[in-house]
Amino acid sequence: MSSSPRRKGERPTLSVVLPHYNHAKLITRALDAFLEQSVQADEILILDDCSTDNSVEVIRGYADKHPHIRLYEAPENGGVCVNANRGLEMVSGEFVYWAASDDFILPGFFEKSLDLLAEHPEAKMSCTIGDWRDEESGVASHVGAAMGDQPAWYPPADVLQLEKQGRLLIPSNTILWHRETLIALGGLDAELKWHSDWFLYMTFAFRHGFCFVSEPLAVFSLHPGGLSARTPDKEEEHREVLAGILRRLDSNEFRDIRQPVRESGALFVFGSPMRKLLESDPAYRGYLTPLFLRKCRWHAFKMWLKPRLPKWLGEALLRLVGSKRG
Repeated sequence: MSSSPRRKGERPTLSVVLPHYNHAKLITRALDAFLEQSVQADEILILDDCSTDNSVEVIRGYADKHPHIRLYEAPENGGVCVNANRGLEMVSGEFVYWAASDDFILPGFFEKSLDLLAEHPEAKMSCTIGDWRDEESGVASHVGAAMGDQPAWYPPADVLQLEKQGRLLIPSNTILWHRETLIALGGLDAELKWHSDWFLYMTFAFRHGFCFVSEPLAVFSLHPGGLSARTPDKEEEHREVLAGILRRLDSNEFRDIRQPVRESGALFVFGSPMRKLLESDPAYRGYLTPLFLRKCRWHAFKMWLKPRLPKWLGEALLRLVGSKRG
């Protein structure tokens, strides 16, 4: 796959990197969804993290039938971030899709994302609306629908306005990333754990802008034990992860996104734990803007209200705040 400059209208090449552990019963759904796409990925790399079920056997069955699917068996269990980053160096597409075994994509995801990227050779990231499905409550929502009802290219200045308006909701399971830019940033930051994807896509968005496909084309399964169930139980551990985000924003490497994060109140998404942390350290009180505090209060109210509502009212709330019923 060539790394030469791409002309406008030319689809970029695409690699799928799928870190996997003990999801033999679900990975077939994910792989079948890739194979049913109208435009195929150039390669699909599955990195098995020492699964103890029959995952390797299942994956080998697909690899034997489809030459663009290959399996890497990790020598030791390293976790999602390690394998996601390892995969970046093992594939060659201009763009990469980090997939998960317990999620899946819908028809047209690759074609529509790649076609929009083809029209914007300057773009380093694309996303779609996310179809999020809570398997326990049955509530479904279309995350990111508030970003628009037409395909769009958002340059960094427009990204800032989206976040100021509370409309910037990028579902990480829908992102196609520019691979070389990812590698230059070091990929997922393991020290930021469950917030590593947020920091990465906000860095991409504020620096480079992004393409947006205004359709729900990737399903995120919310269920116990899945990658979506990453909220930490330990308050001190969570505080350290949030402190890590602030340290990075305060560093020279990320000083260019510090101002848009502060100006837009983007840290509201971490709720009261972030607010308390900012209040406790004079060095970070500049983030405690009126916009941040207003967005933080609204976010806290939504999180308190959501589990207390019947399903139909919960979905109505999601529509009100920028997501639509699935």
